[in-house]
Amino acid sequence: ALTFSLFLLGCHERIIEPDITPPSSPRGIATATGDNVVDIYWLANPERDVAGYNVLVSSSYDGTYTLIGTTRGT
Repeated sequence: ALTFSLFLLGCHERIIEPDITPPSSPRGIATATGDNVVDIYWLANPERDVAGYNVLVSSSYDGTYTLIGTTRGT
């Protein structure tokens, strides 16, 4: 005799919401200057989902900003 087995699998919907919360601002910022060089340091961000930061510069607070570097990690 031929036997059929029927398995019904439920459809599990998995909704993944995009993370639209920006990381917190860097804390403990310090700089070290040299001849035509400025190194910027800050404390590591405790948030686990931070991929990195963009570093921008402007000659005035509300001026046009230019991307001058990026970081990986915190």
